[in-house]
Amino acid sequence: MYGTDSAFYIVLHLGHDMEDHFATDGWIYIDTVTRSIYVYDLPNDRHYKWELNQPL
Repeated sequence: MYGTDSAFYIVLHLGHDMEDHFATDGWIYIDTVTRSIYVYDLPNDRHYKWELNQPL
């Protein structure tokens, strides 16, 4: 669980196991009040709201 001044989020760390480490493929944040889903765009260092039928 991750919190800010105005919201709390459930954070999912997506990835896969490598031989010697866990490789991160992405991060998903779920707003616990609104149930909105946000995806972390790692290369651009920003979050965006995920909409239905939108690829991750």
